[in-house]
Amino acid sequence: LIGPDVQEDGYIWRVSTSGEDPAAFETTVLKSGDLILEGNVRLTSNFTQNGGAPAPVMVFELGPGGPTDPSNSHLELTGMLTLDPDDDAPGAASRVDFTGTIVDGTYTLITASGGITPEGFDVETFPVSAAFSFLTAIVEGEDEIETYELTVLRELIYNDFARSDSEANVGGYFENARSAGAATAFSDVTNALDLLGAGDLRTALAQSSPEVYDAHTSSILSWGRVQQRVLQERSMRCDRYTYTPQPEIVSDSPCGTTGFMPWAKVAGDMRKRKGGESSGYESMGGGLLLGFDHRWNDTLWLSGDIGYARIDIEHDNGADADFDSIDLGVAAGGEFFGVTTRGSLTYSHGFHETTRKIDFLNERAKGKHDSDRVTLAAGAGYRLKAGPFVVEPNATVDYTHVEEDAVDESGAGAVDLDVSSRKTDVVSLTGGVRFGANLLKYRYAGNWLEWADGVWSPGVSVGWRQGFGDIDRDQKAKMQGASDGTESFKAEAEDSAGGVEVGAHLAFQPLNTATSVEFGYDGYFGDDVTNHSANVSVRVPF
Repeated sequence: LIGPDVQEDGYIWRVSTSGEDPAAFETTVLKSGDLILEGNVRLTSNFTQNGGAPAPVMVFELGPGGPTDPSNSHLELTGMLTLDPDDDAPGAASRVDFTGTIVDGTYTLITASGGITPEGFDVETFPVSAAFSFLTAIVEGEDEIETYELTVLRELIYNDFARSDSEANVGGYFENARSAGAATAFSDVTNALDLLGAGDLRTALAQSSPEVYDAHTSSILSWGRVQQRVLQERSMRCDRYTYTPQPEIVSDSPCGTTGFMPWAKVAGDMRKRKGGESSGYESMGGGLLLGFDHRWNDTLWLSGDIGYARIDIEHDNGADADFDSIDLGVAAGGEFFGVTTRGSLTYSHGFHETTRKIDFLNERAKGKHDSDRVTLAAGAGYRLKAGPFVVEPNATVDYTHVEEDAVDESGAGAVDLDVSSRKTDVVSLTGGVRFGANLLKYRYAGNWLEWADGVWSPGVSVGWRQGFGDIDRDQKAKMQGASDGTESFKAEAEDSAGGVEVGAHLAFQPLNTATSVEFGYDGYFGDDVTNHSANVSVRVPF
């Protein structure tokens, strides 16, 4: 078929018969070639009547005024309709093979040797639409051909329109449910799908997928890494150095022996996953962490925190989601002859809400679930010092376990999802190098910069993080309107297994106050995934 719009494979025409001689037309299941979904199309075909010469086959919807009524719509079918003479079944059709987009209505198939076109019909172009899926045609001819009624039902092969494995799984689920004789409400869903054009059908498959729930999982892991870095990097801000002359710094030094030093940190996290093998999404949010540092001698250090965060998720398939996270964590470390060690244990409990748009049904599916995350991390490095400067090659390994409850959606009827509970285990290995310094500004550059007297501690880092375990995840779900015998389907999601990590920080410890401030940035750049987090904190020793 040639037309102005997209051509697509993926339709089944199911043909059944009724009339004086049901055996005259065999029930046939045919898959078409290219299909025009919408637009103005001209179709041509051949018709062989009782072995006669080929003639055009045209299908007309007869208006109330008869064949010359200007309101008539008509179709010309592409393919071959062959009537083979047979003594037992005169006019039997051995093949019915055609393609096209059928508009709902009653049509008359007009054929004859040499072709007869009723006067007043424009046979060049005609409007077609994918808005309907049923055709009732009356096959008429001369006296030697009986009249039979053909009911043709257009069914979509949903998988042929899928853009990803997840969409194909959804399409296969719809087809299986349709074949299994799903409940009436779900039959209405598949009937609605069969009315869609290619673009809308792809959107429907994406919106019917539970992929957004994996975006929750991915965002939980991302925010967990923020909390982990916040705690473990507390010790990395302390590179001891004796200044000459030694100023009288109120806080003793950036990492001198002190009591408990409370701090407050505001952190933000932004993550973007492009649509690769799975649909993309963006998550953005942040929170407040309240913690403390304590160094009880020159080598040992302890930190802890409690916090709250809120993350919003926008999924490419139109779903919106968010979760609130309550966070707890402890970390400890030390430095022994230049070798640094650190470890942390963090926990979070999340409260999740999701809204999925189902545009082809004009519905919204809503779901809630809780989650728990535990992350255990350990790292080591070696500090090479040259005056106030330090270079530290380092490595960190962390293990994260996430458990998420099952989801029982509501609001969208038959396409509400029952999403299975899920567990995720990920191990990450990170290796890199950090460059830092503790630079003293003391009584130079004039009185107008006296406010800047203190220790400035800039630093940058670069490394590679490699993930193992549940990087590629399956999310199982079942639609509530499907019959009980219909198996669940799965959405397949793929996170970035490895990528580059970069970081930068700046801490300032004034000479004339006990309060210090820190600014930090961490970025991750992997396959189809980017992550940016920023933070600012204030620490008050006492």
